[in-house]
Amino acid sequence: MALTPRTLVTTVWFPADAAGPHPLVLYSHGFLGNRFGGRYLAEYLASRGYVVAAPDHPFTRRWAPGGPRVEDVVNQPADLRFVIDRLLGWDASERPFLGGIDPARIGVMGLSLGGMTATMIAFDPQLRDPRIAAAVSIAGPLALFGPLYFAGPAVPFLMIAGDADVVVDYAANAPLAVERVPDGALVSIAGASHVGFDDVATGIPRLFGDPDRFACWWLALTLDVERSAALLARFDETASGTPLPAAMPQPCRASAACSVMPAERQHAITTLAVGAFFDSRLSDEPPTRALAATYLERDVARDFPEVRYASAPPCRSVDAAPETSGPDAKSLEKSTPPL
Repeated sequence: MALTPRTLVTTVWFPADAAGPHPLVLYSHGFLGNRFGGRYLAEYLASRGYVVAAPDHPFTRRWAPGGPRVEDVVNQPADLRFVIDRLLGWDASERPFLGGIDPARIGVMGLSLGGMTATMIAFDPQLRDPRIAAAVSIAGPLALFGPLYFAGPAVPFLMIAGDADVVVDYAANAPLAVERVPDGALVSIAGASHVGFDDVATGIPRLFGDPDRFACWWLALTLDVERSAALLARFDETASGTPLPAAMPQPCRASAACSVMPAERQHAITTLAVGAFFDSRLSDEPPTRALAATYLERDVARDFPEVRYASAPPCRSVDAAPETSGPDAKSLEKSTPPL
């Protein structure tokens, strides 16, 4: 399904003076978005010592030639892999920041279709990049992926989602982050919209009240779900090892809310959650990792009453000895054949 040629116009944010090597985070934009959709996140992470790179995906971006095609998402993990390769191979004489990039500390985040891209590059049996050490999906679809999709190597995963999202249904997708992903967690934001996670939400879309109205209007003009489903159907067990559902999720089935959280507050919560998650997984200082994990799991919700945090339950060991004693234990020992 590759569409060529693929020119990846990419913006890189980096710390001005911090010594490296630096952790790297990739940002994948949503359908009809562009590489600046996560600008507020990139600027924050760069201020904390990260290098952040965001490419324009050539066939799902705004104003893509011939119109954006959602099915090209299957090619976007390779876009991110290419950017990682180029950044790791950046010659020190040309690199505009000090210290280089630590290849052992690479994360990925994405919004909406970009959240799906982040999920795929972290977990897909064929498309995953083993260099990804942590992944964030912001309002991305998860209902497309069954539990077996996440049966490979565990990657720390965070879903950030708003319960007022009408583009990617919250109830059908967000809870799966803790139900299906072994090292998954969920930050739920009451009253947060879908478009409110994008940098563009502070501009024209805010005039619509709920900016998801703007997104749904544009999706009605550009998204052919049936055509995309037919093309994505080729990307099932053969390519990914996991079949897609028979019925593709339809965006904008629910009506937009009368009022939603202001985009600036939504950005503030998302920024702190993303920063704490990556610090808890990618920092090279154990105290920083511990403090960041505590802030994410407990203190974000303390600072913002709209927030709820949940994580996947710990796996139960099947090798653990049964908690029993006395005659029952002896009886069990005698009646159990050796393996």
